[in-house]
Amino acid sequence: MKKLVLAIIVIVFLAGCSLGNTKEKEIEFSTACISNNKKETVCYGDNRVKAEEVFGKGEKGEHGEFNYKNGVKIGYRDDLVARIRLDKDSEGKYSITPDIKVGVLQGKVNEVFGDVFISTSEQVDSYYYDTIKKEFITEDEEVPENWLDYMGYFFIYDENGYVSEIAITDVQLSMLGK
Repeated sequence: MKKLVLAIIVIVFLAGCSLGNTKEKEIEFSTACISNNKKETVCYGDNRVKAEEVFGKGEKGEHGEFNYKNGVKIGYRDDLVARIRLDKDSEGKYSITPDIKVGVLQGKVNEVFGDVFISTSEQVDSYYYDTIKKEFITEDEEVPENWLDYMGYFFIYDENGYVSEIAITDVQLSMLGK
């Protein structure tokens, strides 16, 4: 049952668009941000005004997301950032940590985030962060009652093992679309 719920989360995310060796000093909830080359940062929970100061004017796209230039897509709930997606066009322009951005190898993601992740395929690594307990979960844990308080970090890889898309989203937006 728990695997089914987590798999559904990933499938819903893909349609809409653990960490035993975690280096916790590097990866914290504050990693739910993206930064550009000018060191301007937009984070989960920031308001749309701040996001558009960094990205410029967005255009409404599919699934309620706003598309910005350079491969950035933002999903808002009540005008607050609830999902951040980076695609191939963001390569070299945006990152979620200094080492993690579109275009890096899967091994680098696993080195920074840890190698125990929840995966539904060879081309997707999914990390889930419990915002209440302030820790990542593993596949062996039961899905808790507070599953809407989880953040998902999704890394999608191309056929050569390079990150082609990154998404940071809360489970509520992924599962319920709001």
